[in-house]
Amino acid sequence: MKKNKHAYEDSALKSSETEEIIDTLQDGQADAGLSDQRVPDLRIKEAEETLRESEFRFRELFRTFPVGVLLQAPPDGRVMDANPAAEQMLGISREKLIGLKPSDDLWRLIDEDETMHDIEQNPVLTALRTGREALGRIIGVYNPEQKTHRWLQIDAVPQFLSHTNSPDMVCVVFTDITGRKQAENSLLDMNETLEQRIAERTAEVKDQSDRLRAFAGELSRAEQRERKRLAMVLHDSIQPLIVAARMQLWEIKRKSESQKPAAMKIEEILTEALSALRSLSVDLIPPDLQHGGLMSGLKWLASRMREKNEFAVNMMLDKKLEPATEETRFLLFECVRELLLNIVKHSSVREAEVMVEEAPGNCIKLIVSDRGKGFDPVLLAKRRYDQMTFGLFSIQERLTHIGGRMEIETGPDQGTTVILTAPIGEAGEAFGESCKDSAGANHGEQIKLRRKSDQLEVLIVDDHKMLREGLARLLKFESGIDVVGEAADGFQAIQMADSLEPDIVIMDVNLGAMNGVEATRRILRRNPGIKVIGLSMNMDEETVEAMRKAGAFAYLTKSGPSEELIETIHACAS
Repeated sequence: MKKNKHAYEDSALKSSETEEIIDTLQDGQADAGLSDQRVPDLRIKEAEETLRESEFRFRELFRTFPVGVLLQAPPDGRVMDANPAAEQMLGISREKLIGLKPSDDLWRLIDEDETMHDIEQNPVLTALRTGREALGRIIGVYNPEQKTHRWLQIDAVPQFLSHTNSPDMVCVVFTDITGRKQAENSLLDMNETLEQRIAERTAEVKDQSDRLRAFAGELSRAEQRERKRLAMVLHDSIQPLIVAARMQLWEIKRKSESQKPAAMKIEEILTEALSALRSLSVDLIPPDLQHGGLMSGLKWLASRMREKNEFAVNMMLDKKLEPATEETRFLLFECVRELLLNIVKHSSVREAEVMVEEAPGNCIKLIVSDRGKGFDPVLLAKRRYDQMTFGLFSIQERLTHIGGRMEIETGPDQGTTVILTAPIGEAGEAFGESCKDSAGANHGEQIKLRRKSDQLEVLIVDDHKMLREGLARLLKFESGIDVVGEAADGFQAIQMADSLEPDIVIMDVNLGAMNGVEATRRILRRNPGIKVIGLSMNMDEETVEAMRKAGAFAYLTKSGPSEELIETIHACAS
């Protein structure tokens, strides 16, 4: 115990509490008049040794504690003692630390965040003033001599030794978090670098994508120019030569009876060649498309498919919807022809439907559908571009270049519906923003795929809960109809239409902040394939017209028979 006692006596802090306890024991013995026989000296010595041993252990713990500890006294936060870890972390010797106050040089070495330079915000003074713990403050300490910078977490805990309302001392604990801070800073730097690299790569990909689409557009224009050139060569050069050759054969037939049989055979060959050249010339640039516009070209295409492929194409066209530019007309015509040829090759059916209708955003929408084998859209979504058929890839890229898009809705044994959307545009607007909003954000990045279902998926939008539930119960027992969601306002309706992609939205007109007209307009801009049925208590002409202009398929009154609503839902599908 001599070594321990020597270490205790060398300690900077004198333990008055230990001496007071020993004195109390001795005074208590004298006051009680107890003799040495009743309270042996041995017991007093044992108590002294126990207390001093306990204090020694405490001081050893204080000295060897791996975190920095300062003991500071009221009322000004003067430093009473510091352990070696605190010396190392703060870069100040214990001798210099003792007696320092929060306003002295100790705190001037600390470059704290924001208000920590304000002494009133100092955690030590806060703990002294309030008697509450001040935990988790992060500080930075720079040592100019060692030229080192440390990050420390400081926790100040008030100590109530005399059982008063004011703390007698504050125990300040410093935890070195320099490694953690450096890791955080490295991670931030890495994130910034990574974000920058991602931004650069995204810009490169976007640039490449834009170049590809521009190339697809130029390819389309080059194809159109080449078709025109070939058609002109066939019409103005080759066909006249064949006609001239036939005329020479007629002359031979008249002058030489012996050469007449051979001349007739040659004439048959030339007639057949002339017919093939005319057919090729028409296929290259249909005169109906070139001179009559897109609707005339589509009618010619239906007739041509019937003659050459024995394939029926049922048309529902709107003559008023005529794209302003020749390039858009030619592109849409070629897209429809490509899709119809795909149906002939792969669908195992002998007929298809082509519908042309107006789309929001001054756009034209062409819907090409069949009731054939269809396919799983997941398989197409998983295919890489180098595995995708050139037809679909070409259609998508060429449409995107002029501000349009393509949607495919299909499923095994469910047939296929392809929706092409493109700007009608004036002559100078075809490559502008006229159709961008209706196509949606990032619309050109990939083909939008939807899986067909045996059921018509319906979303009900009404601000009255009882009406929503009543409609849902009404439609629940109807075969072929599946209620997939209910929305209470226009904003929720837009979100659910995006996520659920229903076939039909039953839309209440009076919805509060965003009425049904605006909700319908926004839903159809983002999802042109959805059909909207307007529903309201009244049928005033102004509201009906507003819903019609917003793109609603039909408008019904809530007081009408339920059979009318069900029939309208099925009419949407057909």
